[in-house]
Amino acid sequence: MRYEDCTSRCHYRGRDGTVMNLDNTLAIVLAGGTEAQLVPLTRCRAKAAIPFAGQYRLIDFALSNCLHSGLRRIYVLTDPKSLSLHRHLREAWKASEKRFGSMITGIPAQEHSKDCWYFGTVDLLSQNIDLIRCSGAKNVIVLSGDQVYRMDYGEMISRHEETDAQVTVAWRAPGIASHRLVQLMGIIVFSTDVLCRVLASQCRNGVCGHDLQDDLILPLIRAGRVSGYCFSQPQSRFRYWREMRSLDAYYAANMELLQLLPPIDLQAWDWPMLVQAAPALPVRIGKDLYGLEGEVRDSIVSNGVVVSGGVVEHSILSTGVAIDSGAIVENSILMAGVQIGEAAVLRNCVIDEGVRVPAGERIGMDAVSDRRRFSVSESGVVVVPKGYRFAGTSDRWTERLWGSQDLQHMESGLRYLSSECFRGEMEKWQGQRFRFPDGE
Repeated sequence: MRYEDCTSRCHYRGRDGTVMNLDNTLAIVLAGGTEAQLVPLTRCRAKAAIPFAGQYRLIDFALSNCLHSGLRRIYVLTDPKSLSLHRHLREAWKASEKRFGSMITGIPAQEHSKDCWYFGTVDLLSQNIDLIRCSGAKNVIVLSGDQVYRMDYGEMISRHEETDAQVTVAWRAPGIASHRLVQLMGIIVFSTDVLCRVLASQCRNGVCGHDLQDDLILPLIRAGRVSGYCFSQPQSRFRYWREMRSLDAYYAANMELLQLLPPIDLQAWDWPMLVQAAPALPVRIGKDLYGLEGEVRDSIVSNGVVVSGGVVEHSILSTGVAIDSGAIVENSILMAGVQIGEAAVLRNCVIDEGVRVPAGERIGMDAVSDRRRFSVSESGVVVVPKGYRFAGTSDRWTERLWGSQDLQHMESGLRYLSSECFRGEMEKWQGQRFRFPDGE
């Protein structure tokens, strides 16, 4: 199979050279839900809006796949806590309308049939059944907005057309550790009239379920009305797929990107992420006032990051992160606007947006202290929630990079920089290349 330039196409060209018009297919991205196991990351945002890989959000993968696949009409159905998601759609995807001729529309709860928010993914579709009917689309592809993968939807839609199926579901082999024969991926192609008929029937009978897979797809499979599409075929171009079911799954998926040969290459020129990155200052990694060299190794660094005399190892730094003198960050994910004070040490952490870690703070070093203050995953990953305020800090931030020069904190930082403890920490990272003259 091959595609024409994705900036203009709305057609899929199959292996046999036949061309299928995808303009009659409506894409619906389910972006509701907050996933209790991802708290505190979902405490103030939808799951699909969780930052990923430094400068993206989870929903960006589904939207990029849509545009690469030639889909141009895309509805994003949202739930409560969707402010940051709608802002992201407006700021990061607005340019796609001119660039690709697409229409990406965020749709909150319509409350046409109920005076309430959605009760689940099936109810989410049911409350928007009028939009589906009025779209005039022949097929509807329903996608989850919180999975990380690359996929050519055009091939799956083509298979749906060729087999004259009513419903086609994507599945994959779940792996040796799983007891299931196949794993459904939450990617489904419906013939529009079938989807509307099933949703209307459930609503009339008062059995409109909560879960798309358990309450809608599995009954259709038992009735023999569903065709399957194997995502992880041996000849498949893309085989990577991750679902963020827990904090550990989210952390592991990010850390996978730092491997020498990552399982999904975000720098692939033939299938790039099409989200428009926010304008930001250049990255700066350099010396601090004390002459300490900033150092970053085996990490992803986004726009506007400043590392001034700190050390970063095997971590992901989002837009606008600032790391000050003598700070050490290891195996961690720092989201947008996080600021790390002098001589702070972070290991195995996820620090949510806008957190200011004070000078000398230790996170990921003392399990008892961490569990008392923060959320800690089953594998020991420490998650500091968005906007967390550390005891003793105020809006007059104490670090040099972000405001006033508070003498007490600066003196504390200087004492630590001259201590044996700090020498040992820095020698671990910089080896024989870094020496402290005696008496300094």
